[in-house]
Amino acid sequence: MSAALDSQEVLKQITDAGTFDKLRLKALQELKQHKGLREKAEELISKSKAYKSAQDLGNRKKLFESVRKELEERMLEEATKAMWQVLTDEQYGVSTGIEGAVQETLCKVWEERQQQKP
Repeated sequence: MSAALDSQEVLKQITDAGTFDKLRLKALQELKQHKGLREKAEELISKSKAYKSAQDLGNRKKLFESVRKELEERMLEEATKAMWQVLTDEQYGVSTGIEGAVQETLCKVWEERQQQKP
């Protein structure tokens, strides 16, 4: 069998077993706790023109919407950088979890294939 078929089978088994969802949840939890992202958000909000001009209005919904419009793109960029760090830096454990899940599942696929051989 080809490597593409092996990859598809490994991905299917990882998805079917719920491993992908567990890894995704761990990555999102780590992102929520990412100190650098939180600090960057606080910094951007405190420097926000919308925040400075709208905080006297007293309408939280308008304030939130103004700040969101101003900072959404920059915060998405920062969140993307932080998520990449979570996914690749071993201190968060996500990359090792992915590697371990793939290796374990690849071994299972190989063993199943060996058992099917005459």
